[in-house]
Amino acid sequence: MALFIGRLLGTFIYYFVPLRQNVAIQNIKIAFPEYSPPEVKQLLKNTCKHYGMVLIDFLRMPNLDAENISDFVTIDEETKKVLDKCDGGIIMTGHLGNWEAFLPTLGLNGYPFVVVTQTQKSEGSQKFFNGIRNYPNVSLIPRTGSRKQMLRVLEEHKFLG
Repeated sequence: MALFIGRLLGTFIYYFVPLRQNVAIQNIKIAFPEYSPPEVKQLLKNTCKHYGMVLIDFLRMPNLDAENISDFVTIDEETKKVLDKCDGGIIMTGHLGNWEAFLPTLGLNGYPFVVVTQTQKSEGSQKFFNGIRNYPNVSLIPRTGSRKQMLRVLEEHKFLG
């Protein structure tokens, strides 16, 4: 049900909040020059639906805990073996799927995880996002001026993302 609501939200945004829609269309045309205008619009619409689902998932994340995290996302056994063997390290991902799910997934499974975050322009937005990202074993550091902090994280054998 939540993802259905996310798709509806994304569809609403596509039709009624055309913020940066022209930039997105131009970027799609550059990335996929073979796409016809209807294909470009369909890809943009699907992307809006996707981000609507990501937003709904993100808003649901404060309800996650060690008891129910596996209902949301799981770590396969092979990945657990790798994480258990590692003495910290750098975890990199694109903003694909729900990249925010790394925080509760690793943190609630006992892996120390420090995430470099983009500072929001609005202090209220910053507090909102950081509040949702608050999990056991998870720390946040701002992207600006974070090099020394990142090195310290790796020296402390934690995971950095």
